[in-house]
Amino acid sequence: MGVHPLITALKSGARFIIAGRACDSALFAADMIRRGVPPGLAYHAGHILESGALACDPGSPSDCLVGEIYDDGTAIFVPPNPARRCTAHSLAAHSLYQQSHPQLQFYPEGVLATEQTQYFSRDSRSAGIRNSRFIRAGKPWPWSVKLEASVRLGARKVSLIYIDPADLSKIPAGALVYGRNGVQVAPVVAPQREVGIIVEAAAGTAEAANQLAKLIAHRLAHHGFPGRKAAAGNIAYPLSPEFVSFRREDGLFGALVPGGTRDPAFIENYSKIKAAVIKSISQEISTLVDADFSITEADGSNPAVLLRTVDRDRARLANRHQQEIDGIIQVAVPKAGSRLNLDAPDAYAWSLYHLVEDEEVIRNQTFPITYYRANGPDWIEEGSDRPRYFDIGEVGYRGDLDERTLSLIADHPPCEEAIGSHRLRDIAAVIRSKDAGVNRITFDVIFTSGENYEAALYSNAFSKDSIAKILSITPDRVIGTFFVDACNAIKISIDRPNISASLDERDVFGTQQQAALECMDVPIYAAALAQVSSL
Repeated sequence: MGVHPLITALKSGARFIIAGRACDSALFAADMIRRGVPPGLAYHAGHILESGALACDPGSPSDCLVGEIYDDGTAIFVPPNPARRCTAHSLAAHSLYQQSHPQLQFYPEGVLATEQTQYFSRDSRSAGIRNSRFIRAGKPWPWSVKLEASVRLGARKVSLIYIDPADLSKIPAGALVYGRNGVQVAPVVAPQREVGIIVEAAAGTAEAANQLAKLIAHRLAHHGFPGRKAAAGNIAYPLSPEFVSFRREDGLFGALVPGGTRDPAFIENYSKIKAAVIKSISQEISTLVDADFSITEADGSNPAVLLRTVDRDRARLANRHQQEIDGIIQVAVPKAGSRLNLDAPDAYAWSLYHLVEDEEVIRNQTFPITYYRANGPDWIEEGSDRPRYFDIGEVGYRGDLDERTLSLIADHPPCEEAIGSHRLRDIAAVIRSKDAGVNRITFDVIFTSGENYEAALYSNAFSKDSIAKILSITPDRVIGTFFVDACNAIKISIDRPNISASLDERDVFGTQQQAALECMDVPIYAAALAQVSSL
């Protein structure tokens, strides 16, 4: 849902709204639009606020952010935590997050266009935006609803088998092995490294074990550290939900969270990151009875095979999974710490991903509203309602709303010889990947300076064909590569190799697909340096 059901409920006096499936940004934009804030400002502010302090420097999705909306058409963002600050650059960079295009965001009521947005700093810790526009132009607006659904594929069994590195070559090429191809299908190639991060928790109840394992995994995945590039997440998870719950031999309940990383900056800093996470977790669980955890690394010297089997028939599932286990242990002896035949949460797959444009259906069938008078656990139904729709956004917009042409980087090979090259890791502050919906992955490269940004654009290393080669995909899978002058950034969007959370998934959220970019070299040309120096 967009803002209309939320605004209707608010106008009817609702104090709390349980919104179900709603656009994250709409949760914040609805009350602003109800109070007369221009929808472009409201939706852009909502996009920034919905991730909390991730729009700060340093960023974190686990901290807060305050947005102040002013009558002059500006929004100012202030982090309550004095250790963080908002800057024009951090706001512009965050505006790219989880979006497949840098200046276009598509919502049920129209398109948020940020091509003309101004980002500015108010002081050393707060910054703002102005001139964001919300466009209502042609079908599917107004109105549209993104309809998503999943279907149960069956029960799932999981085994994690640690093996001797001498046996790695005997494991079938298609098997998921941390230390080889646990994060991406293509095997890791030296000098790159891949490390599996296996979290296991034990507690007196299944709920406590699950919560502890998920908490540790979350801390590892989002831990900030000096030199961090992959700001969307440090770890790729192959399962959804990410944990597997089981009963241990000692009678306690266990929970297992497998994951992996190819992020060179994370791997270089891993020992310090692990120590910091262990210290924070140990302090928090000191009051829990019979609670403990371990974090195990799986790499080329300690590979770990992850087996996943799904079937609707449980007897057939057990037989199939045992056959897969047998196929591994026939060629490799399981090492201590291996976990076999675990019952994982049921497997689901996306069965519907569709844009509904039927206004009659949207107006009269979707998102019915029910009102309750709540007194503690006692809820008394007091009535129902239908969302009341009204037009939102500008008409007659003359700008470009085509996500495949606006701000597209042209294929323009330089005519002269390169005078050298820079490793992308050395000239970019952020190199991150993230899902943009269930069928796309987007990459954000944010450069350390305008000079490095202009040099990268001039190099033609980020043209569609060049990026296809670097990512080892066909050019038709590259939706576009885009320039973003507002924050010296380049955005790349591609079609996902599979739908997110598929049975063969290695990275549910798409946060560890950027390793090839981190390792790329950007050729430097004298003409680019001269052009920058003349500005």
